[in-house]
Amino acid sequence: MNIEVIENIGIVLSVIVSVIIAIKKIRQYINPIKIVPSTTMVFDNSGPDSISADITNISGSTIYVKNCSAREIKNKKRILREKTKAELSRFINERNAKFDCRSYGMMGSEPLKLENGESIKLNHKLNFNHPLAGFFNLEFVVEVKLTNGKIITSKRTKVPLKWLHPIMKKVITKHSTGLAEARR
Repeated sequence: MNIEVIENIGIVLSVIVSVIIAIKKIRQYINPIKIVPSTTMVFDNSGPDSISADITNISGSTIYVKNCSAREIKNKKRILREKTKAELSRFINERNAKFDCRSYGMMGSEPLKLENGESIKLNHKLNFNHPLAGFFNLEFVVEVKLTNGKIITSKRTKVPLKWLHPIMKKVITKHSTGLAEARR
């Protein structure tokens, strides 16, 4: 083989490796932590249900978590419908449109230090003894705020039907029976 061909192959391989490393570093900069939300349901009344989040530092350096909370979020169809109504009527401002989304804190006031590759599990124990307790939305996300101000949000997670407020359970059963009748 010609020396020039070997040099060109070496250059191409080094460029490919450099691009892969650059993409990895950019991804780590944009999203320095990995969030895996989960739910724990207890059926034997031995303890409360809980929302949990596994947070893993995937960046190359130490990060500090300032706040972590699970927040109810509306489904995309409902958001679109409400935004359309708001634009048409001009009565609902942005502050009121976000009012009914509850948040559940998962950590105290002290920031948590996460080294590179370190993982931590945070949770919030739910108490459904109050008459207004229960979820009014069908999905939630976990939001983590870092001390540098960056906010990272997890993927949407479905709320178990057991956790829904009784009013929402009636709405869902009414909607699902209406769909079943419409399909017949």
